[in-house]
Amino acid sequence: MAGGALLFSAPILAQYQITILDKVPEYRQFERVEITGSSVINPRSREALPVRVIDRKEIERMGVQSVPELIQGLSSMHSFTEAGGTNISGQGGYRSAAIHGYEAGTLVLINGRRAPSFAKQRAQVDRTAVDLSMVPLRAIERVGILTDGASSIYGSDAIAGVVNLITLKQAPGLSLSAEKLSTSGAGDGHSAGISWGQGKLDLDGYAVSMHLEKSHTDPVRMRDRAYTDLRTQLYGQDSQGNPVYFVPQNMFPHNAPAQLLSNSTNPALCPGGFDYSITRRAATWPTPYQCQKSQLRETYLYPAYDNTNLWMAFEKQIDASLAVFSEVGYQQQLSAYRRIVNGRPSNASILYDAESFNPGFAEERQNNHRAVVGLRGEWHNWQYTISHTRAENHFKTINTGGFTNGSNWGTILTEAERQQDPATYSDATWAKIRARFAEPTIFQEYRTRLQDTQLQASRTIGETDWGEIKLGTVLFSTQSQLINEKATNPEDYPFKRTNNGAALELQLPLFDRLELVSSLRTERYSDFGNVLTGKLGAKWEVASNTHLRISKGTGFRAPTLAQTNPSNYAIYSSTTTTDNFSFGNPNLEPEKSRQWSLGVLWQPTQQLSVSVDYWALDVRDVFGTWTTRQIFNDPALKALYFTTNYNGTGKNRNIITPLNQGTMAKSGIDYQLRHRWPVSWGRVWLGLEGTYNLESRRSTFPGQDPVSNLANYDTATGTVTARNLIRVTSSLESKNFGITALVNYHSGNNEIMQALIDSQGLDAAPRFEHRVPGHWTLDLSGTYKFTQGISLRVHIANLTNKTPPVRYNSPYLGSTLADTRYDDYYGRTVRLAMDIKF
Repeated sequence: MAGGALLFSAPILAQYQITILDKVPEYRQFERVEITGSSVINPRSREALPVRVIDRKEIERMGVQSVPELIQGLSSMHSFTEAGGTNISGQGGYRSAAIHGYEAGTLVLINGRRAPSFAKQRAQVDRTAVDLSMVPLRAIERVGILTDGASSIYGSDAIAGVVNLITLKQAPGLSLSAEKLSTSGAGDGHSAGISWGQGKLDLDGYAVSMHLEKSHTDPVRMRDRAYTDLRTQLYGQDSQGNPVYFVPQNMFPHNAPAQLLSNSTNPALCPGGFDYSITRRAATWPTPYQCQKSQLRETYLYPAYDNTNLWMAFEKQIDASLAVFSEVGYQQQLSAYRRIVNGRPSNASILYDAESFNPGFAEERQNNHRAVVGLRGEWHNWQYTISHTRAENHFKTINTGGFTNGSNWGTILTEAERQQDPATYSDATWAKIRARFAEPTIFQEYRTRLQDTQLQASRTIGETDWGEIKLGTVLFSTQSQLINEKATNPEDYPFKRTNNGAALELQLPLFDRLELVSSLRTERYSDFGNVLTGKLGAKWEVASNTHLRISKGTGFRAPTLAQTNPSNYAIYSSTTTTDNFSFGNPNLEPEKSRQWSLGVLWQPTQQLSVSVDYWALDVRDVFGTWTTRQIFNDPALKALYFTTNYNGTGKNRNIITPLNQGTMAKSGIDYQLRHRWPVSWGRVWLGLEGTYNLESRRSTFPGQDPVSNLANYDTATGTVTARNLIRVTSSLESKNFGITALVNYHSGNNEIMQALIDSQGLDAAPRFEHRVPGHWTLDLSGTYKFTQGISLRVHIANLTNKTPPVRYNSPYLGSTLADTRYDDYYGRTVRLAMDIKF
């Protein structure tokens, strides 16, 4: 009897009273299984795609702090943009994914939908990446990484593959966390987070959740690590056994207070913080030694970093076949780094440096906004999701400190003042100096905006003797904008683009153990026309526990609005004699690709799986530019792109415009082994994953034979592809504790040294080839639950404090001894965190 009590009089049951409550309402959850790389819901052919799924449990075992740390640590990723890219060169500002080393060909999605690309776009810079730090890690349920081209499903940018960040739909209750980061020196940090949620979809018919993270990391200067401190050092010997030396960039003699140039050769006048060492010199200079240091010692290996991240989600089930949902994301990010502001007189006989009076800094600020509303449900056996996304990435650089243009201390200060100790400067002298202090200035400011409406639907459309035939469809309409707030021609902005189209995917069982998977996508871009891509794949069940998968497809990558719009012109660098301009190219064609994959998946038990996948990617019409050196040295190019006295003041002009420069080819083998087994005190996990790269080469100008960067640093592209990237994981888990060890390894490479000098301070010839050795690190993570709601987490990165190998080439600062894309320079770091759940 509902709502009442019933007493049984049978002797054996007389002692019991049973209460039957009203039945709790049930909310039917129409079963939905969605995988990255497919438009079909509940697909039959999950094994047909090389998708790496990282669930919440694995994320916790890895002990990572952020989404970029999670993704960039995978063996399939390299040559991405990370925190160290934000420095004097200003090439960073975001944190990206780069499947198989192809950042621009890696599409990042959030719950299967697009996000705005990083806004700092210029015509001569190929930049389409999405910042991985847009979503707080505590909001992530799982991540799907497809390491195969997927333009036929997702369109542009998915040439190398897709990273799909999938967020939690529900997180009932309240949880708090606080974390402290300690390093071997500079670079400490802290973070805090809160998550709150209410409602469960299957019980309450609704769920609402909120996740907030806030973090800070201190900067690391070049001189904060002995192995990156930029000082003149003995490199080795030449072929005759004579010593040769490495001299960093921006080496200047001691000049504070001002010194006669000849005095810099006197070791008795060399103060602390300077080295009396060998230096590069002209043949007429009397000695190869002087008191000196590199200005780059004060620049940042890693910037100061602050990040605030908010993610909110809501879903409400209207009835048994319809639900409404929404997502809102907001991020505020700040990276601050040191910049060089030279203030030197034109009179070279007297040296003077005012930099310490008003050091220069740059603040790169980024704001991301993203909102999604949508419906999901069933209609006439179609399972569908319709959504509308609006998003913006806002980026700006604020320069502080430094001096106004034209601050020539050789004319501003008298010779007597320049040679005076600054501690004895008069008020009048200080007034002259402070009058040249620069005001804070917005140096650059960009916005990218995105609106995307998408309908994804799938259903079973038939049946063969071997299973159901499934059809997936995608209809979409996308609008993109780029705004340069500092442009000299604001009337031409925003640059706009629309693209509309549709995609179809068919999963067809052909025989008992063979299934065909095919997809086709067509779309029309408002600025360069129609694009058609396709993919054909198959899954063959060789045995009940073994599957072969094969695919072949085509893809494309659209140029950015900055690259194609002729109204996008600006000076991006300048010298005393030449201004370098970048211009958009309206005739730029999309990159076009072909990709192949062949793999095997073996799952003899639920506890053991092994996969091996060969992949190959060929790209033509790769984006690039002529270099200023190529333009100046080629008469035909010089006639097109170089102008003397272009503005009537005697200055020259170089025009740099993007073009389709040639081809790129990459291939390799991805492999993964995962095994788990129970033991008396819990469960043991063992994992091995890696990438063995077979080929990586690219043209850097039209007509050039592709140049390999496989185990060789390519100065033209600023990249290297390691032959081997490997990660080994082992974990032990029990009810109240868990411990995980991760070994990360990358193989070494060769690089051509920047010019060395001999013992006379003259350039040594020929150039030397340096071997960067392979490198491994050991990370250790652990958790302990004091109670069901209180737990402690510990993560030790680089447990053995291994010193990373010296690298003499980097696109960030030239010769820096370091490249933060390929190695970690924080040293041993310890993170201690407390989690409380209510």
